[in-house]
Amino acid sequence: EIWFQEGESIWTESSHKYAPDELAEMASLSGFRLDVQWIDTEWPFAQTLLFAA
Repeated sequence: EIWFQEGESIWTESSHKYAPDELAEMASLSGFRLDVQWIDTEWPFAQTLLFAA
């Protein structure tokens, strides 16, 4: 069970833009391995699956 204070804010999203190779490098440097990345060619959007290295 989680309790919040009245009026306490909740951070729901952080949106950033990275090139696919930048994301793979950041993952590697932070102890993760990029397994697969699905990139939408119509919209500049990607879903990325990372695993702990």
